[in-house]
Amino acid sequence: MARIFELLLLFLPFTVALPDDLDQAMYCEGCVATVTELDKLLSNLHNSEDPFEMHVINAMDEVCHRDHFGTYAYIPPKMVKSCRMLLDEFDEDVEKLLMTHPKLEDMEKTLCYELSKACEGVDRSAKPKPLPDTITTHFDGDRQELPVDDQGRVQMSLEEIPPDMTDEEIAEQIRKERAQEEKAKQKRAQEEL
Repeated sequence: MARIFELLLLFLPFTVALPDDLDQAMYCEGCVATVTELDKLLSNLHNSEDPFEMHVINAMDEVCHRDHFGTYAYIPPKMVKSCRMLLDEFDEDVEKLLMTHPKLEDMEKTLCYELSKACEGVDRSAKPKPLPDTITTHFDGDRQELPVDDQGRVQMSLEEIPPDMTDEEIAEQIRKERAQEEKAKQKRAQEEL
């Protein structure tokens, strides 16, 4: 009887209030990505002698790390936020579901459509807006365009920032690089004349 009650609870309607910076499509994609990453984390246990329950708990603890979300439609911070929201609300349900060794498609349907309603009303065939090639920022009062990589990370021209470098030293290094870039730009402009 208790098992039937647990299964009924799994299918009760429940919606999560999303923060302003996370829309339904992002939450859906985050849910699907979380399910996919959990499946990956749990699929390579053939030679393990540890109890499966321990692997499930470890996978749930590890899955919301940004390293798992570099290849999805939205930038990793949004995916991590979706993952954390999902597991914060449904951690016990996710754990119970994973313990049944479901197929990936079944887990996605149960978790993302039926339980969390993350994908309810979302057209998964629609592609998200592409990431911009650059973002505009202001540094020292000047407008600056910074390139963005395919994962939404801003690319800085600094090769590597030593961990002991202060903010002032970093700002000075950026100023020097900008001055060098401006000189090179002026030189190219003069050569074109």
